[in-house]
Amino acid sequence: ALYKQGKYADAANIYNSIKDEKMSKKNKANVYYNLGNSLFQDKKYPESIDAYKMSLKQDPNDMDTKYNLSYAMSMMKQDKQKNQQQNKDNKDNKDNKDNKDNKDNKDNKDNKDKKDQQNKDNKDQKNEQKQSKQQQDKQQISKEDAQRMLQAVSDEEKNTQDKLKKEKVIVGTGSKPEKDW
Repeated sequence: ALYKQGKYADAANIYNSIKDEKMSKKNKANVYYNLGNSLFQDKKYPESIDAYKMSLKQDPNDMDTKYNLSYAMSMMKQDKQKNQQQNKDNKDNKDNKDNKDNKDNKDNKDNKDKKDQQNKDNKDQKNEQKQSKQQQDKQQISKEDAQRMLQAVSDEEKNTQDKLKKEKVIVGTGSKPEKDW
């Protein structure tokens, strides 16, 4: 009930208190499994991994426990990588703060250069947009041209139909074919 209410620490305490009682291996495996789930929800990955391992010692064929164990291990790795990245970022920020005082004058000059470059880039981008719009306009067919093209295709199809009708009449003017028995 505590687990379902989101009180994972309280649920873990209850599971810890009953895990040593005498019970069947299956029940003990369930207690460790639930303990692992509670600890996992509290983001205590190493402890949850230990609980899942204890559950697997009691019931080695439990696929849910195996899955949760592997998932907890992957989350622990991600958590470590995240912490390492944050530590690295914090160190970089500290170094940047120390170097910032030395770079203020240089940064002002760099900012001016960046603004000039951005203005130039914006002008180039506007020119490119203008050119692409002109090309699109050239590629678009006027309504009148489209109508003429459709009319030409329609006339050509009509001529083809007429030719086929004439050939049919010429071929069909003879006597009826004999039955092929």
